[in-house]
Amino acid sequence: MTFEIARLVDDLQLYLGEKGSPMYQLARENEPQTIVDVTQKVLACAGQEPNRAEIAVLHILACALVPGARPLDSELIALVHGWMARDLRMATVFVGELASGNALFLEELFERLISEQPSSLVQVFGGSIFLPQAQRDRVIERIASDPREAVREHFFALLGQHRRLVPPGSIELRDVTPEALDRVLRTGIDDPVSKVRERAIAATYGLGAVDRVRDRLLARVRDESIDVRQYAIISLGAMRDEGSGNLLLELLEHGTDKEVTSAIWALARRPDGVERVLELAGDPRSWIEDELLGAFAEVAAPMTDKQIERLGSKVRSPAFSKLRARHLDRTRRGAPELGPDGRVQYVMKSDSTDAKKAT
Repeated sequence: MTFEIARLVDDLQLYLGEKGSPMYQLARENEPQTIVDVTQKVLACAGQEPNRAEIAVLHILACALVPGARPLDSELIALVHGWMARDLRMATVFVGELASGNALFLEELFERLISEQPSSLVQVFGGSIFLPQAQRDRVIERIASDPREAVREHFFALLGQHRRLVPPGSIELRDVTPEALDRVLRTGIDDPVSKVRERAIAATYGLGAVDRVRDRLLARVRDESIDVRQYAIISLGAMRDEGSGNLLLELLEHGTDKEVTSAIWALARRPDGVERVLELAGDPRSWIEDELLGAFAEVAAPMTDKQIERLGSKVRSPAFSKLRARHLDRTRRGAPELGPDGRVQYVMKSDSTDAKKAT
């Protein structure tokens, strides 16, 4: 092991009582087996010591040093989870030290935390970065296939930064192998729960991984859930192959209103789809113009001055000049794409009564 409990007690600000107290002195002795035995007896008492969580942390640190230490009970897991949630900075030190000294023990601790304290997902996901590569991959894959729907949905929402959509490729996930990430995304895209599938597709899009799981996204264009279908259709906008482009053209011609909406946004993003989207300018259906102009402003591939002029001559919106300025700022002056959560244009997953809303 690379850590010493005596030092960590101070580094982690474990308030085990006044200096000189029995518990503090126990930590100074740095004898793991003794610490395990004593802290186990203290925690088994019914009393509610004010530093009970700190004693639990000390117990876990000592267990990591003792081969074959008895399994951690559920109260310990709950106490440590609460302590980690109260002080993320100290939790980072704690996890980092455990990873450097006994990574297998830390992986087991993460397994217990996810199993018994689902709200620890953010801590486990963030802390897994300290694990060796193969173990981090295992932890991430374990979460993606958790038997609880809420855990899986929260996990994929976390991967997608808790937004409906972010610009494709704008999310970076460090220290996960491409192979493991692909398995995780495929697991989510094929999840039996539609909300998990939505979040997984959104995460795939933000991570810039649509081409790597192309077959699964194409399959979801025919998903039984319209919301999943919309996310899958939007994801085709980040592809560049002829097959996905032809599918978008088919949906534009023959899809439902919601499918057409998503196809407009996807085709507008593609250099090979812009011209087809421009043909919609002047369509008598007001919602078509709304979607066309929203895509023009926020995601469309760079248009020429002639294309922009042609678009402006056919639309009815008095806001065209502002939308034109936004398109030019984004495509010629380096302004960032904000995505649907950053602009008032359309709602990817609308409710049954109102497909538009303002932020």
